[in-house]
Amino acid sequence: MNDHLDLSIQNTSDNVRRLAAQKQIYYEGKKIFLSQFILTVPVSVWLGLAKVLMNLFLKIDITWLPAVYGILLTIIDITVLIPAISKHRSDGAKIQENFDIIVFDLPWNNELVGSKPAVETINRYFRKF
Repeated sequence: MNDHLDLSIQNTSDNVRRLAAQKQIYYEGKKIFLSQFILTVPVSVWLGLAKVLMNLFLKIDITWLPAVYGILLTIIDITVLIPAISKHRSDGAKIQENFDIIVFDLPWNNELVGSKPAVETINRYFRKF
């Protein structure tokens, strides 16, 4: 570790790419989280309200529909949405960690953070930025 810290290194093109990629990853993770929220809260409320109104005014029982939707949503949530959100958080944090260790001249901690982010991952998200 150097005694003299050169913060201008944070403005190199590689580091700017890292920060842009990290921001894009977090943005995409938030979009997935928003989708999860919309599928869970408003749609569930709407289905519950539709069930009551259909039963009250049309005498049609659709009690099964919110139940089936809840089961399907739980399966999608566990198998797709939660892992995708977790992967985006993890990749974003690793890229941020990678930026920090370069700027502050620190060693990478495999035990704490895991493997370094792949350059291809950084480039893929940077291109989307």
